[in-house]
Amino acid sequence: MRIDTHISRHSWRGQLRIMAAVALGAVAVYFGLTRYVVLVGQVVGTSMTPTLEPGERYAINRLAYRWQAPARGDIVAVRLPSESDLIVKRIVALPGEQVAVRGGLVLVNGMVLQEPYLKPGTLTAAMRMGNAARKVADDCFFLLGDNRAASADSRMDGAVPRAWIVGRVSMGL
Repeated sequence: MRIDTHISRHSWRGQLRIMAAVALGAVAVYFGLTRYVVLVGQVVGTSMTPTLEPGERYAINRLAYRWQAPARGDIVAVRLPSESDLIVKRIVALPGEQVAVRGGLVLVNGMVLQEPYLKPGTLTAAMRMGNAARKVADDCFFLLGDNRAASADSRMDGAVPRAWIVGRVSMGL
């Protein structure tokens, strides 16, 4: 009995087609995941220190808010119409809530917001908000950077519509 180890041209081409299809499928899955499910970013600037340091990498879960609403304390990536890059900030007030900055503290619905993620002794300047409490519009979120002295955020530009939030940021990549 003779064992033939010869692979015909026809079967080799078939295997090559299968390998090409698998490679193409893997590339399509990669681009689909990175475009529609998870994005990876790198911190530029200091507006979120000490939570996110310059040069640190992070992931953006684009599906995080498909089945649940953004929550206070979440770090989110936002696409502002005026910016080409995403910005990263923390949600501190939700739709319909009253937010104010007084005496260096953030108040939400008249209560001092507990912010354990800030460096001890961090004070928040009111900037363009002044001393008056502002109601966060429906379907909008009030965002602040963790480095309050170096962050352009909702204190200057107002609350951000939900539609501008790209996803929730996960740290430590």
